[in-house]
Amino acid sequence: MEGEQEKNVRLFCSAALAVATILVTYFGMLYLPRHMPTPHEPSAIRDLYRHAHINHILNGFSTSCTDYLRMHKGTFFLLAKIMRESYILQDTIHVSIEKQLAMFLHIVGHKSKNRVMR
Repeated sequence: MEGEQEKNVRLFCSAALAVATILVTYFGMLYLPRHMPTPHEPSAIRDLYRHAHINHILNGFSTSCTDYLRMHKGTFFLLAKIMRESYILQDTIHVSIEKQLAMFLHIVGHKSKNRVMR
């Protein structure tokens, strides 16, 4: 009888362990984020694309600057020069004053959102 009772206890413990494992796995999958968060450091490809896009706007056809920034090229570069000389804006490691100003003018000129600039 002693062996039978010990066998039943082991079977019960094994079943309880299996149920606990299934529950932990189920609730772990239910509450864990589905996607890994993206890193917050700058992406080299994104920086290259952004640089090419700004170069196209500022150094391309004069109409592209007017259409995108609602300002002529000469006026834009004069405004950037004033911002730089009066220390209103400063270059950062990844974003120049011209890029900062272009993003601001696009947002204001087109009533777009910051998310569009990302």
